[in-house]
Amino acid sequence: IFHPRVTGCVGLTRGWRYGNGYGAILRKHHYGLVRLAWGVGVQLARAGQAALSLCLFRAGFHLAMSVGRAYGYFFGLSGARI
Repeated sequence: IFHPRVTGCVGLTRGWRYGNGYGAILRKHHYGLVRLAWGVGVQLARAGQAALSLCLFRAGFHLAMSVGRAYGYFFGLSGARI
C-alpha cells in the first residue's frame, strides 16, 4: 500500500485516485456510512487547515481525497482515472 506524503508537488489527480481507492476499500469491507463520513470529514478538516495556512495546493489535494473517498465508496473504482 502506498501512502502519499504531502511534500513537494501534490496534485489533484493523485489525491483523487488515492481517495477513490480508499472509498472502494471501505465499501468492499462493508464499512458503514458513519465510517465514510469520518474519513471524508477528516480530509475536509485537513483541507480547511491547509487553506487557513495558505497552502492552496495541499488544500486541493485533501479536498480531492475527500471527494474521491465518497465517490469510491458509492461508485467503486470506475472514476479512478481522470
